[in-house]
Amino acid sequence: MKLREALIVAQVTDREAILRMTDVVRNVYVDEKVLEYIRDIVVSTRNHEDLMLPASPRASIALLGMARARAAIRGRDYVIPDDVKAIAYDVLNHRLLISPESEIEDVTLEDVIAAILMEARPSR
Repeated sequence: MKLREALIVAQVTDREAILRMTDVVRNVYVDEKVLEYIRDIVVSTRNHEDLMLPASPRASIALLGMARARAAIRGRDYVIPDDVKAIAYDVLNHRLLISPESEIEDVTLEDVIAAILMEARPSR
């Protein structure tokens, strides 16, 4: 097989469908309490002793966007705290940096994110 033949990709959607999906996600409702929960998670990274590099404001934007997308995929037009929890590891894992001292102690990013999610409880 020639290299050129191996690079052919079949189209699975079109521009209009992607724009409609983006619009659906953008219109998923997020309650103020869920926004506060996202804020609390990000702020917790800034105060966590095991982190050398905390989450940036972009991390909160990513948490919000991915939580909206997860809600839409699940057929809901609103975000619940479980949406935020479910995507937190994937969103934060590459945005945080463990301090060298904590790394020596075998602390992992997964440990830190789990601790932050336990501390930052959603409001009711």
